[in-house]
Amino acid sequence: MPPGQQPPHAGPPQGQPPQGRPLPPGAPQFPQQPPGNWAQPPFPPYPIRRKSNSGPILAVVLSALLIVGAGVVGIIAMNDDDDQKNRAQDTGYSSYETTSRRTTTSTTTTTTTTTTSRTTTTTTSSRTSSSTPTSTTPAGPRPVLRLGDNPLMVNGRGLPAVTCALPRFGTDVGTQQAYFVAAIHCLDQAWAPVLQAAGLPHTSPRLVMVTGSVNSDCGTRRGTETAMYCGQENTIYWTYPKYSEFGMKSGVHLGQLAHEYGHHVQNMSGINKAYWNQRYAVDSDSARGLELSRRSELQATCFGGMALGALGGRGGVSRQMVNDGLADSGNRGDWPQYPLRDHGAPRLNKTWVDWGYSKNHSGACNTWTAGSNMVA
Repeated sequence: MPPGQQPPHAGPPQGQPPQGRPLPPGAPQFPQQPPGNWAQPPFPPYPIRRKSNSGPILAVVLSALLIVGAGVVGIIAMNDDDDQKNRAQDTGYSSYETTSRRTTTSTTTTTTTTTTSRTTTTTTSSRTSSSTPTSTTPAGPRPVLRLGDNPLMVNGRGLPAVTCALPRFGTDVGTQQAYFVAAIHCLDQAWAPVLQAAGLPHTSPRLVMVTGSVNSDCGTRRGTETAMYCGQENTIYWTYPKYSEFGMKSGVHLGQLAHEYGHHVQNMSGINKAYWNQRYAVDSDSARGLELSRRSELQATCFGGMALGALGGRGGVSRQMVNDGLADSGNRGDWPQYPLRDHGAPRLNKTWVDWGYSKNHSGACNTWTAGSNMVA
């Protein structure tokens, strides 16, 4: 498709389209769509940015060997059967994940910090208490196992503005833990009314700060790997050592947390389970299975852009933090040297995060009906 040309639109969502937010300076400006006509984001007219050094290549190869050897597993859907209890979602520069049946792994005792919005405990163990589901399916709204025609796509709406009171950000694990707990509370305030308006459930996810390694229902996660959302446990595993490389750039941390929360939104809506039902049926690592993975990841990226817009410019979230979070998404995804294409090209991660930010409508993040060129 020629640069700038738009693929066929996904169809209008119900209700009035939002006015949209202006993008930060330097971001690609998408043409305005006619009212009610939700076209997919235009194909970006800029090349994939490549890293100039070979360090990431070696790191990815070594990570791939470790991952395959340990039997680390992929995405898991909420309330799934035993075959799906070994799946997880993650995001990052490595963009490498595998899917396999559950395997037995050796136990390594490490220190992890388990956090919820209500309590904070520190446990020295290879598996924290948060890896055991503690709640049953509540009465009321239930997830709907659909993708492009999920109520969140058809009856979606924009996130309300949220004034987010965040504590001081720091480089130590305890300070970051408090920061992320507060940020999750803000993301709850943004997403709960949207899910509820679509007739879908909402619960707040738990947070586990991983400092060494931790066992979960989604497999073992090491602190040097990217963050992971485990739907079976309703938990975000934040890998503290991995993201320490960003230092005090709190907007990057917040942007990645918003992406993981985007997977939580997929889980609550039923999109996550419907996606894995389809991916598992076609073989997870087949061409079709990997395309489904890219659609899932890019939607979480788009949801992350919506969240940055909802929180940005108010309370403890500055415009600079938002700009840092949006820009960081353009450095994530499937770089050419990576072995699997399961997260989407970096330029498309940038396109979708900007699209979610500027349009602020869950129906605009319908990657499931997007053309293949938009999820490459």
